[in-house]
Amino acid sequence: MNEVDLIGNHFCSYAPCMTDVRAPTATPSDRNFEMASIADARAVLIEKGRASAFIMAASGLELRWYAPCGEDLQTPHDQDELYFIASGSSWFVRQTSRVRCHEGDVIFVPAGEYHRFEEFDDGFGVWVIFFGAKHDFEILQKKNSEER
Repeated sequence: MNEVDLIGNHFCSYAPCMTDVRAPTATPSDRNFEMASIADARAVLIEKGRASAFIMAASGLELRWYAPCGEDLQTPHDQDELYFIASGSSWFVRQTSRVRCHEGDVIFVPAGEYHRFEEFDDGFGVWVIFFGAKHDFEILQKKNSEER
């Protein structure tokens, strides 16, 4: 279990806020789904050092599953991203604004923009699509701090 951290009786890398905890069944090296369900995504191990589980990649897009637990500690990313709220609800903070999001909502976040989820319920989970050119992170951080 070198790729998974345990918190209590929950896998930190597998939907740790979910009450139905099952052992992860897929590792990053043994799959690249062509189709995936929420149950599939929740069963995927998260690579060490990442906050989301890799699901698939094709044509310059990368699909991941993100289900924060406790606190969302993510930092700005070097690519644009789309969040598809798959389950639950949360507050979404972008720069200085805060909006409520629910299952079925879609959120666009440009590369380098400060954002996070707050006060999410236990069943909260999102599909994340990273796409577009990777940007220079130092330039993005400077732009981000100027806009805050």
